Amino acid sequence: MLEIICRIIYGARLCALLKKDGGLRPIAIGSTFRRITAKIACGSVKEEIGEYLKPKQVGFNTNGCEAAVHTCRSYVLKNRKRCKIILKIDFKNAFNCVERDILLKTIKERAPSIYAFMWQCYSSTSCLFFGYEQIPSQVGAQQGDPCGPMAFSLCIQPIIEMIAAELNIWYLDDGTLGGDLETVLNDFKLLIEECKK
Repeated sequence: MLEIICRIIYGARLCALLKKDGGLRPIAIGSTFRRITAKIACGSVKEEIGEYLKPKQVGFNTNGCEAAVHTCRSYVLKNRKRCKIILKIDFKNAFNCVERDILLKTIKERAPSIYAFMWQCYSSTSCLFFGYEQIPSQVGAQQGDPCGPMAFSLCIQPIIEMIAAELNIWYLDDGTLGGDLETVLNDFKLLIEECKK
């Protein structure tokens, strides 16, 4: 009985918006109770998680977008007469690409105080409702989950820490690497291999 209730409470209604290319962009609208609880849970750990993610991940608990832009601009200006490159990375469908067992393991290690709540949200399949259709949600953080950016950032942080490039700055799933060609290329290959895991 609890599993059935969780599938609904931790599920969401889908609203389909048209993309410019004619495709559909599903927007998930989760339960208000779940969203409020997630916001409180995320707020309770934001300081410690924010400190763990800084300075390379500036997309959680910081006003980091502006800092990332200024850092990249400064790097370009400082190195304009040197043989350096910049690689812009954007994970495709990022929040849906992290397996939930990895997500939960990471939350248990880094934010144990909210693990029970996150386990209830993500330990089993939830339902996405589109009209009368039910679509199972089985991978990644649910769109619109206030804990989603934190969970994703925690999952990729160990990979971000492996990167050797001089410039290594991230805003959630958008990364910018800068340095000499060989180092950045090796980091890109490392990122691909580690993300497969």
